[in-house]
Amino acid sequence: MTLGYALHLRSDSYRRDVEQRLAKRLGMAVSIRAIKPLTLRDRVLEDVQVRLAQNGEQVFSCTQAIWKTGRPSDEPHRTRDAPSDGGRTSTSLELRDGWFLVGAAAWEPTQYRQMLAGGLGHDFAALGLKEVHVRDLDLRFAHPSAAFTANDAAGTVFFDEYGEGHASLTCLKLNGVNVDRPVSIIARFTTGKRLAFQEVRLTVPSITLASLALEGLLERGTSRGEFEGSIAYRQAHDNEITVIEGALRDAELADFTTVVPGGPFHGRVDATLDSATFRDRDLESLAVHGQLSDLRMGEILPGLVEPEAPGVLDLQIDQMRWISGRLVHLSTHGTCSDLSLEAVSRILAIGRVTGTAKINIRSLLIVDDELRLADVEINAVPPKEGPGLIDRALIAQAVSQKFGLDIEAVLPEHIEYMKFGARLILEDGQLRVLGTHGRGGQTILTVELFGQPLGIVRQPSEPFPVPDLLSVLRERTAEIDAEQLRTWWEHLKPADDDQGP
Repeated sequence: MTLGYALHLRSDSYRRDVEQRLAKRLGMAVSIRAIKPLTLRDRVLEDVQVRLAQNGEQVFSCTQAIWKTGRPSDEPHRTRDAPSDGGRTSTSLELRDGWFLVGAAAWEPTQYRQMLAGGLGHDFAALGLKEVHVRDLDLRFAHPSAAFTANDAAGTVFFDEYGEGHASLTCLKLNGVNVDRPVSIIARFTTGKRLAFQEVRLTVPSITLASLALEGLLERGTSRGEFEGSIAYRQAHDNEITVIEGALRDAELADFTTVVPGGPFHGRVDATLDSATFRDRDLESLAVHGQLSDLRMGEILPGLVEPEAPGVLDLQIDQMRWISGRLVHLSTHGTCSDLSLEAVSRILAIGRVTGTAKINIRSLLIVDDELRLADVEINAVPPKEGPGLIDRALIAQAVSQKFGLDIEAVLPEHIEYMKFGARLILEDGQLRVLGTHGRGGQTILTVELFGQPLGIVRQPSEPFPVPDLLSVLRERTAEIDAEQLRTWWEHLKPADDDQGP
């Protein structure tokens, strides 16, 4: 009798019967090449393949699926004639050497839900299935916003008595790229008719950004850099939420700012993502701190600096928090070098000034899209190939205001500046302009006039109000209120008691 039962389990009729019952249970097409008994209760299903009923797309394949122990009422090895005792004996399933498609970017939402429901939308407690062991299985996750393949994954999925699933898997290869330490995949989900994913979290060691395949989120590929941290996916009603946390090293800023208003911005990123949250493909919030290097001033200040003009900015971001298009908090400091004074003076229409500016951003604070505090020192650096020059019209204007003399006719076309710098302190909408040299450190501009140094612009005695600068910058157009900027410049009149540097 035992021999006859063993032959029955190996028969095509039994194999087809199991295929049909599994297909009915899963709501998908199932094919099994062969079934072999291990014991009276344990079975090996060989070359198992599962396809979506709607379009025939394959979603699962494994060389062996081993059903062990247990005798739940719906276990696949029970024959039609064998009575069910309704037992709840613990049963396990082991999947070896294959792959499982968790989703495909081209699928419609109904196809995605069908596949998930077929695989996880069951009452595993009623089935008596307590755990699934995975060995050498590729997990292929694809969604319009993200995609990855965990190659040769191994681990266990547990089902508790409350219908909750807990998966814990590891792999040493992600998207075909070897990693030094295991990649961890942790998932929590509710099974049965209430099927929902609380979280799927991918924790990775240092890996190239290109290996993460984030094109769906970033709207472009990543050109360089490494990432170490976690990527978490969860469902929220009809939305897919993606949260990225971790460290970016030597990354290209433009890869991450295509979706940011006014972007992309170019530069290098060495920073920690405290949290970057995407709702479907849209960036919802961002919290970050770290270093941004080689930023292009023409992109940061498009109205004040020509797009292709030299000038790079290095910023240390103490903390930045951005939510739904609103800059909630930014505290930063940094330096800028090689900013073309000629390009800036041309836009401000204040006369030509040669050389470059060295800028020290001592501190800058933005709260709720409002510039609350800025402390910036700017110093002119003459060109390497010659002296720093200022148009005579600008000098004549300053001398006329200071001494009441009209000397433009006797001046050369350009005047050499000896020192040119200012410290700008903006607080609560009031701008104070301080000098950087000369008597008491109160002189802004010193020139060489008729062979003698002459301090012709000293710091204003009173602060003056300025408009919301951020609103101007957010427009990010070449059109800027030059008249207003010239008004600011007019406030830099020399004091009556200025007698030189």
